[in-house]
Amino acid sequence: MKKTLTYAVAAIMACAGLVLILGLFLTSEKTSALSENPKTLLIAHRGYSSLYVENSLKAFEAAGKSNFDAIECDIQVTKDGEIVISHDESLLRLIGVDKVISESTWPEIKNLPFLDDTTQTTATLTDFLDVCRKYQKMAIIEIKEKVRVEDIKAIYDTVKASGLESFQFISFNIEHLISLRAIDNNLNLQFLTRKYSPNYLKTCLDYRLSPSINYKSLTKPLIELFHSYGLKVGVWTVDDITVANRLMEEGVDYLTTNKLVAK
Repeated sequence: MKKTLTYAVAAIMACAGLVLILGLFLTSEKTSALSENPKTLLIAHRGYSSLYVENSLKAFEAAGKSNFDAIECDIQVTKDGEIVISHDESLLRLIGVDKVISESTWPEIKNLPFLDDTTQTTATLTDFLDVCRKYQKMAIIEIKEKVRVEDIKAIYDTVKASGLESFQFISFNIEHLISLRAIDNNLNLQFLTRKYSPNYLKTCLDYRLSPSINYKSLTKPLIELFHSYGLKVGVWTVDDITVANRLMEEGVDYLTTNKLVAK
């Protein structure tokens, strides 16, 4: 009798454990799915950078083949005027060579391989635009803060000459965005910031800039505030599915991510 009771208790506990594990699995599966929201554009941050080296042609190609709406890149300009793809001012972090891009010529850096993938070298803005046109993706081009103001027109001309119709410029540097607005009054421009302030809203309204804010600082009331002024809202860089789904439900227009994409 005692043995039978022991076996029964053990069986019940085993079943309960199985149910618990199954419940956790199903919950995990449910929360691992990115919501499909046609109102939110998904942007691949520096390409599909969770799979390949950031800002490399492999990362851009992978993003092009995936279900992203747009691909983002960062641009710097060499001493001799070549517009190249790089987040950092220096090649040290990704290439291992302590060269500042703005102080180097294109021939000096173009054949230097990435540390984590020696098949890849620094791409140009034209290379990036070719990938976006090939896969019919919107190009999101971040002009880094220390790019020379005199290079803004060349950057604009390069994008326009590519024939790509769907693109946006973004930057933390308001002077770059003001320069672009003066060149083309119809451009879609995003003003990047880490934190909101009333003066930030005023600047966005004055120059017709879409706000784009770090996800840690973006709230539903802020999204509603921007929308009340007719401004589209961007958020970066969101890799947590729960946070991404919440922001999309709250109405964010652009969501930049390293890895989240609707399957």
